[in-house]
Amino acid sequence: MLRFQPVAAALLGGLLGATVGVGFSASKFGHAGALAEMKVLSSNLGAEPAPGGQVREYMKARLYYVAMSVSPQEAGGIRIDYGPIDEAILGRIDPRGEPVPYDQLYHDVQERHHLKPQR
Repeated sequence: MLRFQPVAAALLGGLLGATVGVGFSASKFGHAGALAEMKVLSSNLGAEPAPGGQVREYMKARLYYVAMSVSPQEAGGIRIDYGPIDEAILGRIDPRGEPVPYDQLYHDVQERHHLKPQR
């Protein structure tokens, strides 16, 4: 009976350690993925020639949505503000994971990242 308790404790400790490790790494790599996506979207929006029409509006909406998941310090150096999203051009495609109105999303990004309004 004495052997079972140390083995069980070691097993439970290992499982707990693995769970905590996965939790920490998931948040770290999730932010790294968001930052990488933001860099790609921002560089494509700032490219010459700039994308137009529905592609541009999709990329702006996706950039704003992803920017809400990172802090201003983490996003430092990435251009975020490309103006409001034109829903008429965007159409029915939806790059967001949650149904936040586009004008509210743009306003929230400006507040979170301390951006001056663009019109």
